[in-house]
Amino acid sequence: MEEISKLDPETLECLRLTSAFLAMEPTHCLIYFARECGKGLITSEVQNFICQYCINKIMNEDNPPSDLYVKNFLKKVIVEVESSSIEVLDELYEHFSYYMTSVKDDFERGNSRVYKRVSFLLPNVSSCSRVEKVVIPLQCSVNMLEGDTGSYCVWKSNQITSCCKTPVIHRTQFGLAASGMCFLATRLFVGHSTCRCSIWPSSLFLSEFVLSHPDVFSNKSCFEVGSGVGLVGISLAYVKASKVILTDGDLSTLANMKHNLELNQLKVQTEVSQIECRHLPWESASEEELQGFKPDIVLGADVIYDPLCLPDLLRVLTNLLSPKISNGCTRDKLNDADDEALLVLKTNSNDCKSRESDDHGNCNGNRFDPSEGKLNSSDEPSIGSQRDAAKERQPVAYLATVIRNMETFDCFMTLANQAQLSVLDITETCRPLNLLPYMQSYDRASIRFFRIIFSKTNNEKNSVAHSCNLYEKC
Repeated sequence: MEEISKLDPETLECLRLTSAFLAMEPTHCLIYFARECGKGLITSEVQNFICQYCINKIMNEDNPPSDLYVKNFLKKVIVEVESSSIEVLDELYEHFSYYMTSVKDDFERGNSRVYKRVSFLLPNVSSCSRVEKVVIPLQCSVNMLEGDTGSYCVWKSNQITSCCKTPVIHRTQFGLAASGMCFLATRLFVGHSTCRCSIWPSSLFLSEFVLSHPDVFSNKSCFEVGSGVGLVGISLAYVKASKVILTDGDLSTLANMKHNLELNQLKVQTEVSQIECRHLPWESASEEELQGFKPDIVLGADVIYDPLCLPDLLRVLTNLLSPKISNGCTRDKLNDADDEALLVLKTNSNDCKSRESDDHGNCNGNRFDPSEGKLNSSDEPSIGSQRDAAKERQPVAYLATVIRNMETFDCFMTLANQAQLSVLDITETCRPLNLLPYMQSYDRASIRFFRIIFSKTNNEKNSVAHSCNLYEKC
């Protein structure tokens, strides 16, 4: 039998396939990338790569994808190859036979969690055809294999629906709508901790932002509300944030988050630890506790989802973002300095975007020009350099969210305005690099990105942002 040539796992086509496999992307995405490796067909070389690299290598490493997922993938590969009138390798049949006879459904085996590895593909300084990988392993919910399918609340008048089909607990409560009218609301608490242990698209977006602009976060104290699986916090640790405080109101989610930090060799809450995990229910967090954190940057992914939680969320944000006044430094001076810093961030983000091109228009297909090399200190936005005149930095928050219900978002904007928080939509001006080109389940276009600061004089600006069309730049 003629020897089958081997594919290079470091080529971009193979990187996309293996990265999608590690992240447990929907299997039809893997078939797409497998075809890409074979220039349109899943050839013998591609089949051999799947057997040798994906199955023999990755599945024998720590925390591989689930066996059920692998079985489904192999089945689709065989169907695709057979339909193309290409010979299926015996080894591929053998692997599928093994998984077919020995694998049970993860739920039947009592497994409610799986391991995914999110691979961020960064530009490489020295090579046009290579990229650097930042691989983050995470334990997360088993029922989140196809992107943003987490449980969330959709409010309309006095009705609520949920995409989750797990058992629910009903609670009825009075609330105040953004218009000032009272309403009776029924909340469904749906698989709460399971949903918090999912990889939400907004956390992917925030992580891309952190890794695209490391100089914004390096040597800064960063605080995340609703940290979930801890992906954003691990990204912050990678770019050398001086302190990372991750918080969540659910104890089982917090335990899973700590497990994920350990998976990434990050020590939690030791005397010299960079990362700290805190149990922080928004409704019971005291002002003294919140003001004691004193972060430079606050982050949040998909935290604008429940109107009944919004007053507590805004109280938390207000306490974290309220600047101290000392040595003659006024809020106006701090606001002016922060506006200058945002201008630098926008300018450098546009420079980053100008280096991107379509997937077929450059030598690496990764939506950036590798000839520019890795972002260096002169390319990256530098917020701190614009604030030297201020005696103490004013904290700033970056929130990424999918707007699922406009009434809930309107309520958030009204409460933010009342809390003297200036909310600016920076989705178009500060979009990060596309570091997840293989993740087809990740809908970046659905995410809105906001910058929030405490500003006693920005009520009018907030009102304008509130009345803007959501999908126009505010």
